[in-house]
Amino acid sequence: MGKRIPVDIGYIHDGHVRGDLVYFTVVTGDIVIYDWKRGQVHARVNLNVLTNTPDGRPLGWCRGIKILSDDRVLIGFTRVRETKTREKLIWIRERLGCLPLGNSKPWYPLSTRVACFDIKRGTLEWQVDLEPFGLNAVFSIHNSEEPDALPA
Repeated sequence: MGKRIPVDIGYIHDGHVRGDLVYFTVVTGDIVIYDWKRGQVHARVNLNVLTNTPDGRPLGWCRGIKILSDDRVLIGFTRVRETKTREKLIWIRERLGCLPLGNSKPWYPLSTRVACFDIKRGTLEWQVDLEPFGLNAVFSIHNSEEPDALPA
């Protein structure tokens, strides 16, 4: 069995390698950058703080990541949806300080989208709503001209 990378802050969704660093997305809105040579977390970026969503709403399920440069990343978010078992969503609302279930105040999730962040400057550069194009979920982000992995 392979060696485990200790990124113990939540549910990891996606990850990509760039040099000695592995960039991971955490579904609750963090990027963890792990230095595999040193065996330690190099940096952690809280996208909830960088985005500053209205009413403290969660960003959505933070999923895909595409590294554009050492400073810039694309992140894919999927809209948080109510489910038959609403209890599954309690943890995200409580974790992010959002409205509790049963509160009469309406809660509107942010749409499925791709956003570009400058993680060095700590800014959200732009974002594109994908739902008008019929896209309701993002799992990964890949460049069709440049495969992430080459055949062995």
